[in-house]
Amino acid sequence: MDKNLPTESKKLFTEAKVALESGDKKKAKRMFEKIVAIDKSNWEAKIQLALLIFASEPERALSLVKEVSPGHPQFDQAEAIQTLSRLMNNLDHLAQNAKNADQSQPAWNVYLQGIQALKRQDYETALKHWIEALQTDRQIDDDGPRKACVALFTWLGHDHELTQKYHRAFTSSLF
Repeated sequence: MDKNLPTESKKLFTEAKVALESGDKKKAKRMFEKIVAIDKSNWEAKIQLALLIFASEPERALSLVKEVSPGHPQFDQAEAIQTLSRLMNNLDHLAQNAKNADQSQPAWNVYLQGIQALKRQDYETALKHWIEALQTDRQIDDDGPRKACVALFTWLGHDHELTQKYHRAFTSSLF
């Protein structure tokens, strides 16, 4: 019965989605912030807010989605933020792994350059480097280049111009 009763959180969520769909990301962000403040268990609002703030506040975005369970309908989006955050927060550790790698040094180098591009919010360069690393050696960082591309495509969204531009090259690299 609670599912069908109107609440302040549900009203705000509807308004936030309308704002997001109309391209008003600032308003949507404000609305999702309000929802998260009044309804700590609203995972959908947390995920939407995390998607909006990831570029500017990656640590906070991660904290919003780190407890989303695999059964949640938007788990893929939460997982994308977790993957991208792991890359950004572990660059030094990954660079050490690259130094310790006996083989695949070229793949590691371009993979790390992709992570540096991600940190600069240069998503096109990140995708180019990760696709190149994927073509060179897919196995580095436990299939890291593939996971990085999938995460960035998921975060950007299916209709984003970079997803449209690089998804075919990414898919071709897998075979």
